[in-house]
Amino acid sequence: MWDWLVDELQPIGVLATIDRLLLSSLCTAWARYLEAELMLRREGRVLKTTNGNKVPNPWLTISRQEREQMTSLSARFGLTPTDRSKITGAMLEPPPAQATDSDGPDSPQVQAGGFTGLIGKQTKPN
Repeated sequence: MWDWLVDELQPIGVLATIDRLLLSSLCTAWARYLEAELMLRREGRVLKTTNGNKVPNPWLTISRQEREQMTSLSARFGLTPTDRSKITGAMLEPPPAQATDSDGPDSPQVQAGGFTGLIGKQTKPN
């Protein structure tokens, strides 16, 4: 999941090194969601207690919580169409570069805009 997200998010400019914590949280939520869904397939949605009563499987709650976490974190990275349009729209108009007296109109600093150097090659966390 990590590699796929980095490969998708880096080219569109919504991933910086500082985002590793949120990205790892999204990947963790995904892994826990998959585990919960696997356990639900194995055990079923309803369990019988020792008294013979039927109760919802606790994995249902875990699945729902992790899905909600994934949805929340996904929005921060623009992984839904609505959120992606907000991020893309914001990227179309980067903040103006801070020019100094020595920067002419053709200097790299003036032409580059506010996102130059923000995103570098990501490495996998240890």
